[in-house]
Amino acid sequence: MKRTEFGGSWTEEKLRIVQAYLIQYRKIFTANERAKHFKTVYVDAFASTGQRIVKNKVEEQEQLFALEDLPELQAFFKGSVTIALDLESPFDRYVFIEKDAVAFKELQQTVANYPGRKIEMHHGDTNEVLPRWCANTNWKTHRAVVFLDPFGMQVEWPLLKTLAETKGIDLWMLFPISTVLRTMPNANEPPSGWSERLTKTFGTEDWKNAFYVTQEMTNLFAEEDFTFRDADIKRVQTFVVNRLKEIFVGVSPAPLILRNSHNTPLYLLFFAASNDRGAKPALAIANYLLKEKKHG
Repeated sequence: MKRTEFGGSWTEEKLRIVQAYLIQYRKIFTANERAKHFKTVYVDAFASTGQRIVKNKVEEQEQLFALEDLPELQAFFKGSVTIALDLESPFDRYVFIEKDAVAFKELQQTVANYPGRKIEMHHGDTNEVLPRWCANTNWKTHRAVVFLDPFGMQVEWPLLKTLAETKGIDLWMLFPISTVLRTMPNANEPPSGWSERLTKTFGTEDWKNAFYVTQEMTNLFAEEDFTFRDADIKRVQTFVVNRLKEIFVGVSPAPLILRNSHNTPLYLLFFAASNDRGAKPALAIANYLLKEKKHG
């Protein structure tokens, strides 16, 4: 099977946090008498092939050693799908969504290795498939963890609003801060196509006032307005946290900044909880994991 060649140390960071959260999440629903009656679901909305590989060093090592001889190397190949499926205390159900036809076929091969798991697979656009799944799920009897791990700005705000309205979902979301900042020019507002994409991502046009400043400038001939970007990672982070707080019961205030080997920020890892009763313990776990990784 072809493995997805993507990621690096920052990928390991996000996967370790999500894995640790899933373990603690399942403990709550197996140990807490008031929570035992719920059916738990793990949703991976950008599932890809279910596996991944990092280039160069890992490929060289794979030629020299059998994977079964190096369990830590074997774990290195796992994506979020296989990490969730391999949990010692598995979820009652799994939902995987993937739009790309080639990746979806490989994903089917990946999950075929888990005949004992109850798995639901969807080939389509997450922004269309996931709201339908939410509408067809009984949230009086179900609770879920949703992992949104897009490559770019594929997640649209109405989807996040739908997830929050279920009152039964804990959300881990990667926000493409690098792509978002590249989409916002330093001088003048973005062209219409980019502007529309940013509005779909933030769910409002307020980002224009939040990230752009217009000042009157005087040159030798006349006075004219000059618009420039006044936004960095911190400002965008704060804006997204405040937007999430408008729809979710609880939101971690300090997402993790995921950087590549050149120390360039690529993504922000956000956490949000939608259930009134479950938000407090969920945030306690998520905040601990995010803080531990940030300072670890």
